[in-house]
Amino acid sequence: MIIDVYNSAGEVVKHLMVTGSYSVPDNFTINNSTFSPDDGGKAQIIVDQTTTYWDGTNDQNLAVQNGIYYVKVDVVDKYGINHTLVQAVTVLTNSISAEFRIYNSAGEVVKNIPVTLASTGSSVLTAGAKVFAPGKSSSGALNTVEFTYMGQEIKWDGTNDPGQIVDNGVYTAAIVTTDKNAYTTVATAEITVLHDAYELLNNLRIIPNPVNNANNTVLHIKYDAVSGAKITAKIYNMAGELVKVLQDNTNAGEVVWDLSVDRKIAGGLYVAVISAGTDSGMRKTIIGKFVILR
Repeated sequence: MIIDVYNSAGEVVKHLMVTGSYSVPDNFTINNSTFSPDDGGKAQIIVDQTTTYWDGTNDQNLAVQNGIYYVKVDVVDKYGINHTLVQAVTVLTNSISAEFRIYNSAGEVVKNIPVTLASTGSSVLTAGAKVFAPGKSSSGALNTVEFTYMGQEIKWDGTNDPGQIVDNGVYTAAIVTTDKNAYTTVATAEITVLHDAYELLNNLRIIPNPVNNANNTVLHIKYDAVSGAKITAKIYNMAGELVKVLQDNTNAGEVVWDLSVDRKIAGGLYVAVISAGTDSGMRKTIIGKFVILR
């Protein structure tokens, strides 16, 4: 006999019991089928003469969220036939769980911010500004935009989960809450991100273009970049293969490729992908094409 707890998505959240030989039950009982783990409550599961408990945790002993879960009893009889019984149990914690998410225009989650709310139930989320410019303030700290939900402020610094400042565009902030009665509320607000990333890197020039490997063996990839930006240039052939990586570690405003060192490089059309990044998380990429003549 196997007793497991599943969530509403059909995923096992807790393995409660595995026993050996067992008769096939017609039913089983759950005492305290609605309980609060915060008060020390547990669901008591009785299958014939066997009793086990579920305390509202998963297999990692972390508390599950509010909601409806399913206790599943599986018994295989002597003929190898599986018999399954399922009953629902509801977990109601005394706290309010919530997730604050930022979505891009493609509907992808770019930022998850865990929050603890004092109250819930509203479908209204407001942004402190319609347009937000992430980046460092004069004090050196990252700028933030404040969202308000039922009098409580939630801040976003304009970065994604890896810590990079997001691209310009329209984003949707959403707060999804589940209260102690297992009710779910969703509230959203839109904000436009508009920062100065265009100043980070621009004005790309590739000189000479085309470059004749027989006469001009040095290729200069020039650009304008803000002071302190870290620059990397990656060169790809038309098959999409990376053939060279160049870095500007001194803010020289250019990277140089000495083709005399790479005599085996074939002639043809190439793509230069120039990426810039700052310590504040700002990122920008520009692309140029050039031809190598043999």
